[in-house]
Formats: sequence, structure tokens, C-alpha cells
Amino acid sequence: VELMQIYDWTDMTKAIDMIRSKFEMQPRKVFARNTEAKVISQKEANRFLEDYHMQGKTKNQTYCVGLFDKDKGDLLQVQTFGRSRFDKDYEWEAIRLASKAGVVVVGGVSKGFSKFVRDNDPESVVSYVDADRSIGGADEKTGFSYVRHTTSTHFWVDPFGKDPKSYKDTSVQMTGIDKILGLPASDFPDYVKGDPSTGNTGLMLKMGYVRVPTSGSFVYEWRK
Repeated sequence: VELMQIYDWTDMTKAIDMIRSKFEMQPRKVFARNTEAKVISQKEANRFLEDYHMQGKTKNQTYCVGLFDKDKGDLLQVQTFGRSRFDKDYEWEAIRLASKAGVVVVGGVSKGFSKFVRDNDPESVVSYVDADRSIGGADEKTGFSYVRHTTSTHFWVDPFGKDPKSYKDTSVQMTGIDKILGLPASDFPDYVKGDPSTGNTGLMLKMGYVRVPTSGSFVYEWRK
């Protein structure tokens, strides 16, 4: 049984498309042999990710590969990689993977990853799979091995819907409540970093936000 955890702030269009993919119900099926793998810019990759990835665009991608339909020429799938951000025991990190809505590329993940390996000759790659939405099957098919399940991360949300956005707890702690919420620091005169009542956590609670746990991540690794 594979569970998918959906939140109030989840983009339901993307969620439904992902569910269709899991059940192989996408109306358009393209085999990887009928695609061409090309290196694309981070700008082009992020435009695609913003449209089709559950978490949208991101930074720190130094290598992006796209799969293009050989007949129609449209971009069907994007994979992005960068230097390992969180664990320096790995050289590279697989950062994003997304397919165009309504499309499944059979064998596409393997084809994109193979091009990355040919072009960069990596010694090791780490992948963090969002346990809210996946169990990492795509990584296993490309030669990755399961390492561990990380502890839960958290988001801050307004339960009454006045603020439609959600905020990562790590971003709140690193950036500060004033910058995260776009408010002047003078609105928080009692702020004391790390204090349970007047630090970022305490102030977010006083502002009416609640801290929502996620399912954590599955960590996979690939080694040469």
C-alpha cells in the first residue's frame, strides 16, 4: 500500500496528475527511445518545474536535462542535479524530477540519469524522496539504493485561511519571522533568538500559525 499525504496548500491539479501517473492513467504515453535527451538551462528547467513539480522551481541546480519528443519537439520531462547540499559524503544530489501534465515517459528517468552520468562522471549521488508523495520507485529503477528514512520536517500554516501560503520551518528559523511574513522587525520588539516564547517558533504560534509535520524523506544513494 502506498499512501499519499495531501495538505490544504497542495496544488490539487498537480496532485491529481501525480495520482494518474501512479495508476498509469495518463492519456499520452511516450517511450524513452522516442525522446531526445538535451542539456537545458536552469531558467528553462525552472519554468517547467514551476508548472509541473509539486514543489515548483528551486536553486543550486548546476546540471539540468530535458527529454524532448522526437516527433513533436515538446519538452516532456526534466531532471536537475547539483552539488550535494546537505551531506558532503556525496558529490552530487538529484534535486528535481517532473513530467509534463498528462504525459508518462516510459523509461524516461533512466534515460535522463544516464545522460547525467555520461556528461559528469559522478562518484556518488544522493536523492531525497518526499515521503508524503512517493516511496522512491523511480530511484530504485535507476540503480539507487535505499539508505534511511529521515525524521519529519514541518510547515507553518494559517488554519483560518487568511494567509494562503505555507512556510517551511527551516526557512522560518533561518530567515526570521519578519522577513518570512513580510512584516517590519519593529512588529516583534520582544524577539529573542532561540527563546521558546519570543523566538521564531513562539512568535509564529502567537501570530495564529500552526506547525504541521510532514512524512519526512526517504534517502537513496547511487555510487559508481
